[in-house]
Amino acid sequence: MRSLKNIAFGGLVGLLMSCAKEVALPIDANFEVEVVDNDYSVPVYVKIHNQTEGADTFQWTFEGGEPSQSTDKNPGTVRYSTEGEYSIRLKATNRDGVEEEVNHGLIIDEAIVPGFIITIEGDDYAPVTINIENTTTGATTFDWTFEGGVPSKSKTRTPGKIVFQKPGGHLVTLVAGNGRETQIFSDTISVLQDVLADFEIEPTFEDDDFQAPATLNLVNKSVNATSFEWTFETAEPTFSTATDPMITIAEPGIHQLKLKASNSKRSHTIIKEVTIFEDTNLRVWENVELGIGSAHNANQKGALYSTMMRQVYDAASVPVDDGNEQTLPAFRRMGYGLKVGYEQERYSIGVTTFYAEDDLNSINNVPDEKEVTPKENMVLGLEGSYKILENLQLNAEYATSAMTQDLRVVEIDNAQGNLAGLVMNSRASTEYFDAIRAGLDYRFEKSTPGVGYERIAPGYETLGAYFFNNDFENITLNTGTVLFNDKLNLAFNIGYQRDNLKNQKERAMNRTVGSVNATYTASESLAITGSYSNFTTFTNSRLDQFEVINDDNLLDNAEEVLNYKQLSQNANVNINYILSKKESLQQNLNLNYALADVSNEEDGVVRLGNASTFHNGNLSYTVGFPNKGMNITTALNGTINTIGMDNSSTWGPTLNLNKKFLDNTLNTNLGASHNSSNSNRTNTHVTNFRFNATYVWKEKHNFHFNLIQLFRNLSTGSTRDLTLTFGHSYTF
Repeated sequence: MRSLKNIAFGGLVGLLMSCAKEVALPIDANFEVEVVDNDYSVPVYVKIHNQTEGADTFQWTFEGGEPSQSTDKNPGTVRYSTEGEYSIRLKATNRDGVEEEVNHGLIIDEAIVPGFIITIEGDDYAPVTINIENTTTGATTFDWTFEGGVPSKSKTRTPGKIVFQKPGGHLVTLVAGNGRETQIFSDTISVLQDVLADFEIEPTFEDDDFQAPATLNLVNKSVNATSFEWTFETAEPTFSTATDPMITIAEPGIHQLKLKASNSKRSHTIIKEVTIFEDTNLRVWENVELGIGSAHNANQKGALYSTMMRQVYDAASVPVDDGNEQTLPAFRRMGYGLKVGYEQERYSIGVTTFYAEDDLNSINNVPDEKEVTPKENMVLGLEGSYKILENLQLNAEYATSAMTQDLRVVEIDNAQGNLAGLVMNSRASTEYFDAIRAGLDYRFEKSTPGVGYERIAPGYETLGAYFFNNDFENITLNTGTVLFNDKLNLAFNIGYQRDNLKNQKERAMNRTVGSVNATYTASESLAITGSYSNFTTFTNSRLDQFEVINDDNLLDNAEEVLNYKQLSQNANVNINYILSKKESLQQNLNLNYALADVSNEEDGVVRLGNASTFHNGNLSYTVGFPNKGMNITTALNGTINTIGMDNSSTWGPTLNLNKKFLDNTLNTNLGASHNSSNSNRTNTHVTNFRFNATYVWKEKHNFHFNLIQLFRNLSTGSTRDLTLTFGHSYTF
């Protein structure tokens, strides 16, 4: 029995030992690659779908991808930015030490960027021949379609010349591909209508009865023409190439007028007839209705007819004056001027004279309320300079003016005058003025200090433009110097100015002005400039002494002792940095900041609302391509203003493109900007687009075209404005 138990136990142990045998788990490494949107052109996005079985860890290697490695079971999406052939490798392992690798190849294509440039041979009048420059990159196949062109299709990279016969817009389309995908790019070529000759016949104002001899204006209405040939067999002149000629027909009858309008491609001719009647020595106006005296005086039906204005007037509408207070008649005035100078090494001297006189008989019956009088004026001035020392120079100028305010006033003798009055007859209405300007400058090494004095008499007046301001005295001190090996330029200026030189004004004003300007050239690439100025203005009221004695208002003492001061400060900083200065590429960065501060001080106190501050900033970047004649500028502009009690701010970006064509004779500029303004009262958003072109022809003709499209979005509503201007100037 015991032996049977041992046998049973031994069999059980053997069975158990046979069940504990270990086996390594195999790995089946596999994954799928999905290209997002089936787009194989960079940038390419690839999704990895892991189908591996039996693995615990994963080591991914993405050659040329972002990321380049991963240990995630599902690494997600991988980005490829550069074309080429790459491999994706997976190394899978498990805890039993089993390892297996699998690779997947991937081809990434270059991005297809379609594009082309159309160049017109000659002008855009029909027929139009174009050449196409293909600028496409990343493509191997090209499928062209030319709407209305000959040929209409092409599959070559450069299709050659294409001809468009019919006027209108024609679409040029390019389908560029690389075998796996395609991209489309299109542009439109516009062909102008055929030349069409046309004109209208308009008689001059005096010849609207078409009686011989008749002068006619021919108003050209031709379309798409660049030159004109007029033929008039029975008129004077008989031939003309002007755009809108004027002709005279002396004989009555039916006359033919022929116009041939042409452009560089084609021409068109039109003939019109005009009938000229015999001269009857009578002028006939038809359908003119006149009223009798009572109707005329009652302003019901006028009894007067103007043959010049072709209009009937009643008693109330007879034009004696246009009724506009701003309209002033003017006497015919003749003026003469002469300036003579003589200059030597150490000194110079000059004389300036000017004379003007109104013609008394040029206008009649000037209403007194118009306050228009005939005037006479003589100006005589002396100027000169003298070099006291080699580096010390004196400059001086003295001017006198004798002004007669009314030539109708009788002449007088022994009038107290000035230098100009010695050569002009004096009248009771003649006034005399003088002005002086002097300066002393001293130069030593790299500095130039100086002092200046200027005085212009009250009421100084001429019929020319010698001095515009009057009644002030000005004293200035200034100096300039160069430091740090000519890298720093400094200039200082301070001055004192006052008015009321004859003490005749109720208020006298004086002010002090100071400024400093600095320019620092740190290197060929970096330049910094800055400036600061301030001025203080004092105003003191002057009351009549009897107004003080007889004053019964005890509440206006503040006004009577008014001591008013205005303070102003201005500062500006500009930093310019040249990033690149090559023949093919130029880059520039500029930063500008300006500050203006104005405050009004009364009795030593700046009251609430009497101060204003203006901040202005600008940051711009310019990239230029000199070989292509093109500049691109981007900028960010901003202002913050405090005006009294109101706060406001404005900011916005701008973009500007400048390009020159045709050997720099055609200059084009395209710009766009947007700005937003916010204040205590309103918000405003403004967007504008601008285009302008200037074309110079034969160095004397200048054609310019401007277009502005403006969109305003206000709190009260939105508006849009379109402005077009075209002009021509001729220089000779």
